[in-house]
Amino acid sequence: MVPGAQWVLSLTVPPSADEDWFDGRFPPVDTSVLATWDELSLEQREVLVCAKEASGWFTGPFGVWEDPPRELDADQRLAWVKEQIAPLVPFVRDGWIEVRHHPVEDSDAFTVIGLDELPTALADPTVRYDGDAWGVGVSCTFTDVGEAVWNAAWARTWAQRLRLD
Repeated sequence: MVPGAQWVLSLTVPPSADEDWFDGRFPPVDTSVLATWDELSLEQREVLVCAKEASGWFTGPFGVWEDPPRELDADQRLAWVKEQIAPLVPFVRDGWIEVRHHPVEDSDAFTVIGLDELPTALADPTVRYDGDAWGVGVSCTFTDVGEAVWNAAWARTWAQRLRLD
C-alpha cells in the first residue's frame, strides 16, 4: 500500500445470508398484542434500552437508576425499591429480560436475580453497589426471546428516534 493511501472496504452478502444472519436469528413474534413504543412509559423504555445496551447497568456508578434515599429504614427501602422496579417486573416475568448481579470488579462472574428475589436483592446496598468501579452492581440483558420481541416490536422506532446531538 502506498503511504497515505486509504482503503475503503465493504462487505456484502446475498439476501439469503442476510436472512439467516439477521431475520432468522430469532423466532417470529406476534407484536399485535404489545404496546407500541409511544404507549410504553418512560420508565419501561428506560428498562428496555438498558437491556439492549452492551453495558446495561441499573445500579453502580454507571447505572440508570438512582439509589434509595439513605434515611429510609428497611421497610421503607423495600417499598421504594418495589416502586422503582415496577416497570422491569413484567419483562422479567415474561422471560424477556435477565437481571444479573456482578459482585466483583474485573470478573465476568455474575448471579442471575430471579423475579421473586428482585425486591430484596435491590434493597440490599451491597448488591446495588455505590463504589466507583465499573462492572460491579446490577445489570440487565435481553434473553433470546426478549431480543426477538425488542427487534420485532420496538427496535426500529427507537433507532429512528436516537439522537446523538
